[in-house]
Amino acid sequence: MKLQIQGRDLANLVAASARALPGRPPVPVLAGLLLTADPVSSTLTVAGTDWEVSTQCTGPADIKEPGTVLVSGRLLADIAQALPKAAELGLNVTGPRMLLTGDGARFTLPTMPVEEYPALPPVPPPTGRVDGQQLADAVAQVAVAASTDTALPVLTAVHITVDLAAGRLTLVATDRYRMAIRHLPMTPADQPTVPSVHVDHKKKTKNPVLPGVLWPVRSLTAAARLTADQDDVEVSLGDDLAGLSAPGSQFTSRLMDGDFPNWRNHLPQDADNTVTATTEQLLEVVQRVALVTSSGQSVRVELDAGKQLLRLFAGSGDDAQAVDTIAADITGPEADGMQAAFNPGFLGAALKTQHHGKVRIHLSEPHRPCLIAGVTDGEVDDTYLTILMPIRLNA
Repeated sequence: MKLQIQGRDLANLVAASARALPGRPPVPVLAGLLLTADPVSSTLTVAGTDWEVSTQCTGPADIKEPGTVLVSGRLLADIAQALPKAAELGLNVTGPRMLLTGDGARFTLPTMPVEEYPALPPVPPPTGRVDGQQLADAVAQVAVAASTDTALPVLTAVHITVDLAAGRLTLVATDRYRMAIRHLPMTPADQPTVPSVHVDHKKKTKNPVLPGVLWPVRSLTAAARLTADQDDVEVSLGDDLAGLSAPGSQFTSRLMDGDFPNWRNHLPQDADNTVTATTEQLLEVVQRVALVTSSGQSVRVELDAGKQLLRLFAGSGDDAQAVDTIAADITGPEADGMQAAFNPGFLGAALKTQHHGKVRIHLSEPHRPCLIAGVTDGEVDDTYLTILMPIRLNA
């Protein structure tokens, strides 16, 4: 195997594929990256896997001799990142060694047995196409609400459903105390593949329902970042495997099993009391008063419909205390004087991930879930919603 490649191209290929490398490889070969030189397409493909997740990234290269080699992924990534990006690099494999040269530098890396490397799973047929940046934004918006408690593994995943008729994906994540819901436009594939249709024959209705898939939040975040700069990303949702594909990159991930909570049942009903405020200003006030809170403490809000003010409080007793006020549009039959308390981190995260200049909080009662949505031209944008469970106030 012998080739020449631009330093920037090698660094990008290796860095992207190295995201699939396990922190503690169960077998030595999984610490490696598989490099394949193809003279027909004049490309170098770099692949990595940890058995659950796999990446394959392809870029241009001047192939002198075809071949395949397996080398330490972390070491190659560090070297490729350190070499000059504008330099022309030479890569030559002779026997059990790979030689990497460029701009006066020379690195010799031992190779690993290619025949022991596992075959990478193919990406399932496409379900539809989305914009890469929109997908990355959507994943970031819901990922903040996913649980980190491995005792409940199903909540460490993002639940994704497909609505072919409406042409959209719906991403949902929750940690039981908050829930984030994001609807994302999708162009269905010509012959879209979707997870198997399940029918409950015990029920009178047998209308088929497209089930959702559970994509682990860490691998979904990595996949979305890998394809964020692409205008057209293919999303593939199978029964056991999901993938993203874009020119020059492929990503696959094993899906999780389990029953995800029916998020539609958790949408607040009769939340007629609303607070509309400038998102940035409200976030700043929340962060300010939260400075006096410690772990487990809440930020309390009080609605003053008469003066159209939202007051925020934190701290109590002999501890440090803070009070701040923000102008807001407050409406509702029970809004005046209503109080509620929230985890400041959860409330702040819900505001940070809003891309609208204004945000509207819908409340029904102090101890019932509230709904947070962005506002555009006075109308609620329901493509991204956050549900927060208030903290119970002391009498």
